[in-house]
Amino acid sequence: MLAPKKLTFEVVTPLYLGGVEPRQRAGPQGEDSPDRVQRDTRIRLRPILSMWRMWHRALMGAKVGTDNAGLKEIADSERRLFGGGGGNATAGAFRARLVEESNVDLRTFTERNLQTGGTAEPAHCCYSTYLGYGMASRREGGQLTEYPRWAIAPGAKFAVEVLAEDSTWPDLEMAIDTWVHCGGLGARHRRGLGSIRWADRPAERGDFFGGVLTKHVGGGASFSDEPAFEVLHPDWCRIAVVPMCFGSYVEALTAIKNQLRIDAGKFVPKNGRFDQPDEINCANAARSRPVRLPDPVTVPHFHLSGTGYGWRQRWDDKKNPWRLQKKTIAGRDFAFYWGRDHDQAQIVKGGRATGRTIQLQNVSFGLPEAYSTWKVMIEAVLGDKEIRRPSPISFRVYKLEDQKYQVAVLLFKSRFLPRGAAIKAKLHGREQCDVAPPTVWRYLDNFFDACNGTVVFGR
Repeated sequence: MLAPKKLTFEVVTPLYLGGVEPRQRAGPQGEDSPDRVQRDTRIRLRPILSMWRMWHRALMGAKVGTDNAGLKEIADSERRLFGGGGGNATAGAFRARLVEESNVDLRTFTERNLQTGGTAEPAHCCYSTYLGYGMASRREGGQLTEYPRWAIAPGAKFAVEVLAEDSTWPDLEMAIDTWVHCGGLGARHRRGLGSIRWADRPAERGDFFGGVLTKHVGGGASFSDEPAFEVLHPDWCRIAVVPMCFGSYVEALTAIKNQLRIDAGKFVPKNGRFDQPDEINCANAARSRPVRLPDPVTVPHFHLSGTGYGWRQRWDDKKNPWRLQKKTIAGRDFAFYWGRDHDQAQIVKGGRATGRTIQLQNVSFGLPEAYSTWKVMIEAVLGDKEIRRPSPISFRVYKLEDQKYQVAVLLFKSRFLPRGAAIKAKLHGREQCDVAPPTVWRYLDNFFDACNGTVVFGR
């Protein structure tokens, strides 16, 4: 029997869901219109269904594996549930439509002084320009060329009406439940942006990590090699929820930024406090003379754990750990730790890498990786084509019933690069040298553990 259900979702963190051209170009009047960009920034059904399909694939991959037989079974299951194209085009087992939207507010979150009519709280800049890399305005030669991207502000709600047979609902609801707990929507959702809450999730489904997911996956398939893609298998996926609760999504995202950031300047305001989100932004060090701190540095108020903050910095440089060589926009020094890859990246920056193979660990967090101020780019290539490798580490922000927020850290271990792919370092767009494959999982396991979360899935 066909049974319609209306599923309501809430946007928890800024959602960047633009169209084909999600930016407004700067230039002569009439070249581009902010109205066009705003019209394109809206909730769409297609990317939602794509996320449901992706997480169904991750669940199936955990149960049947990703060898040739497993891939065929996954493809057959996807086709039955979601439909398929090609020569054997079939309709899916359900129909969905977007039926309701409310409280949709479009804003830009990356800049304080905006020329597009948008507004951004100063505190947003503490996380948004880092986690939302690529969402800010762009300049060339000091001239504004593109305005910042618009985002759907937290608090927006949307409803999807789904019509399906009773027999279809178990698999579909499992994919949706996995999506809201492990996934997101839109650009930069692996960094905590675009987090979604299932507002009317059935209470009878119970605790997702404590029961639903573990029961569904069971022991999982047996893998002789790394999975071909991300799967929710307890041997190949680790998920932890950080016990700390935050008072707002801004605090939660700022904590994620502090956990991830490379080459982050750190300073102590005159009052010795890091209580205000705005004080975490290094650019504001100009307002209060930084002081030299003992090693390790005192952590800011917003972080996921004391041991994890600044983990990608070179904390173990005992010879001269502090680098008071960086300056604020006002010309004042501030304390600075070099990143773990600093010395190897400097070889490329200095043009001394030709014929060498360098070792960079932070590429484990995804490719390409940009050292933009040095004009150095680390890229993965397959043949003559550049390919992307999403980060195996991702973050989710959960909104709790008491208006508090928690952060989940997810680590998916799958084949890091396709067979035959290589990593190259470029300077000013010209290839310089090879980059050795990193020791990905040991490196990321250490980062995951440093977040001090309570492991709710995986080993």
